[in-house]
Amino acid sequence: MLAASKKDQRIIRVPREHGSDANSHLPFVDIPEGANDMNDFIVKEPLVLFEIGKAMSEGRHFKDAVEGWWKTDPDRAANFHLVLGKRSGKIVGAFRPKPGSWEQRPDGRRGFESDYAMDVWTEYVRKDVPIEYRSRAPFQYLSP
Repeated sequence: MLAASKKDQRIIRVPREHGSDANSHLPFVDIPEGANDMNDFIVKEPLVLFEIGKAMSEGRHFKDAVEGWWKTDPDRAANFHLVLGKRSGKIVGAFRPKPGSWEQRPDGRRGFESDYAMDVWTEYVRKDVPIEYRSRAPFQYLSP
């Protein structure tokens, strides 16, 4: 069987964080589909894992779904500098909360602003969440 040519390969385009690499002047980075589908999800730094399937099914963009609104401890959450969004057991996005951006609504839920975590994007995004990290909880704090 012949391998698909580069021309036939599906590309996923995600926003690039400015200053993240030599091509930071470009607004997007192209990642070949399937480039990181292997199930080698390894927690390398403290992170928060948010379940965003419901919000996405309601039509919210995955970044908006990750950023808020959560019933979480603001002091604990502020100590984590990587946030992953998962849907149906698969990671769909990686984000770095902006320092000091956590805010609270009157109902006690908290949200934050973030940047795409391009430095770890291929390490996490499109990977299955291992069984030991699967939970029905809306979010989990994970440490290496």
